[in-house]
Amino acid sequence: MFNSQFANQLCYIAAFSEVTMRNESKMQKAMRLVDQGMNPHAAAMEAGFKTASMVYRALKQIRDKQAGRCTCCGAPVDADGKYIPRTGD
Repeated sequence: MFNSQFANQLCYIAAFSEVTMRNESKMQKAMRLVDQGMNPHAAAMEAGFKTASMVYRALKQIRDKQAGRCTCCGAPVDADGKYIPRTGD
């Protein structure tokens, strides 16, 4: 005879292993959906976020890094993230 507590533990283990086997965070899922053409808000909701602000923030950080700007202050940085002083102002 099955113990209900044991059955609940088995369900938890099965659900946990499904998540770890997939090994994709909410943010990774949202970024994958954005790459596939979904808008950031819909991707955030599909990935399980309550609001889309985290996805928009991550997209801004990616855009800043690609443009060679500091993700915090917008100052110009090189590929290693070191400040590049402006010359000729």
